[in-house]
Amino acid sequence: MCSYIGLVVILLPTVILCGLDEAGKTSIKVYLENIDRGEALKPYIASTEVEGFRRHYLSIYVIPGQERFRQIEFFYEQYFPLADRIALVVDASDRGRFPEVKEYWAYLRAMIDKYGRSREVILVAHKQDKSGAVSADYLMGHIFSKSDRKKYKIRGINTTIMDIFSMYELLRVFYGDLKKVGIDTIVEALCANTRAQAAFLIDGQMLPISVHGSSDALKFMEDIFYPIYKRGVLEYIALKFEKIRFVAISRKTDGEVIVAGVYDYKVPLREAIDFCNRALERYVEEARRRWASIR
Repeated sequence: MCSYIGLVVILLPTVILCGLDEAGKTSIKVYLENIDRGEALKPYIASTEVEGFRRHYLSIYVIPGQERFRQIEFFYEQYFPLADRIALVVDASDRGRFPEVKEYWAYLRAMIDKYGRSREVILVAHKQDKSGAVSADYLMGHIFSKSDRKKYKIRGINTTIMDIFSMYELLRVFYGDLKKVGIDTIVEALCANTRAQAAFLIDGQMLPISVHGSSDALKFMEDIFYPIYKRGVLEYIALKFEKIRFVAISRKTDGEVIVAGVYDYKVPLREAIDFCNRALERYVEEARRRWASIR
């Protein structure tokens, strides 16, 4: 039990999603929980409480966006001390509310200074699929001062739940620098060893831990692999569509399921399976090594 908690400390960054009502915070949360666009597109009743979910490598909390709730200081007092990163989610297509976003940022900045242990802020320019949506760079200049951008290490990202690749990039920002824990290196090696278009590590809830290579693989995983995987955790799956070959191996470690796989690999199937198993072993070794180093 203790080793599992230690693993969480290393691989489970905490991100707080903030923003106005209708900005898209809940749709992001639901999408990342389920990797299911249909679920994320369903209408949801506005929450009056902080909602969240946890995985073995990521923890996300969503602060309500309605005005009377987003200015309840207790929420920030409780959750900002936990945060590694704070994400300000903005409906990038709703220009009429940008002044309101700027006003909310002034309040958010005060809460970060008062309660936050992190000074790292992510500007999420969401709903990029909508007509008239502006970029994160545009919003950056309209919401934050130059001193804000420097003090809070603000970085921007453009997202939409209609594009799985943009959501994966958002996860990468939430994680921080995976190079520091060697996870990206493991996946890059898996991709190179199998001469694949792409390689990946995902958890049992189908959230990507690390993906390297072609974005076509993400589309394939969303459309083909995830629906099959949702029917039940499989130890091994191999698929072939026309000339594309795909293989994935799952393993349960420390109570959590981890899946390694490759898309459009160019080695024999047995070698692909072997390299996937090695990647899983290296991931577990790296996670445990990191935990041991802080004990």
